[in-house]
Amino acid sequence: MGKSDLGGAFNPLNFTINGRASKFPDVQRNFMWQLFVPGISGVAPSAWLDAEDLLVRCRSISIPQRSNEPITSNFMGTRQFFPGKADPGGGTVSVQFEDTEDMAIQRIFYEWQQNIFNTNPASLTTAGKSKKLQKSLLTKDMFLILYNYAGVPLLKQIRFHNAWVQNVGEVSMAYDGNESVKYDVTFQYDYWTLFPDTTVT
Repeated sequence: MGKSDLGGAFNPLNFTINGRASKFPDVQRNFMWQLFVPGISGVAPSAWLDAEDLLVRCRSISIPQRSNEPITSNFMGTRQFFPGKADPGGGTVSVQFEDTEDMAIQRIFYEWQQNIFNTNPASLTTAGKSKKLQKSLLTKDMFLILYNYAGVPLLKQIRFHNAWVQNVGEVSMAYDGNESVKYDVTFQYDYWTLFPDTTVT
């Protein structure tokens, strides 16, 4: 392939800030985001917080990986790889929440876990089993909303389908400490997609 085959790729203006790069959009900032859990009271009925109050205390999250498994084919000493089924990122996402003195975060996720499986022996009708009848009543779609630097939502959100609380991590307490109380919460989900999905036909 010769230099001329690449057309305008060798335009000197492509390598200057005032050239082609001047039209690039701003980089996305990793601190401009919110986690939105609509209808949180459906899985934690006594949660008096609205969704915005809950989200303010969400400190960190990662966009999960997404991959396609390869299919390997061997023929006469050669090997080929074909695209296979999708792996939706392992099915878990870890989120760190910061609690306040009303213990709102702990209460919300404790109640969510109790609805999934009730460990309170005083509950005569639901002890040792789920408080809900089916999976759809125990899960919520969660939305990772991304923003630009001016606080305007970006075109796409990350949607975690059928998420539920798998684990609430331990919290270290110490007399010589000087940190806020933080909870690492792991959510299990079925798969994630870009929302809204404009690729659907």
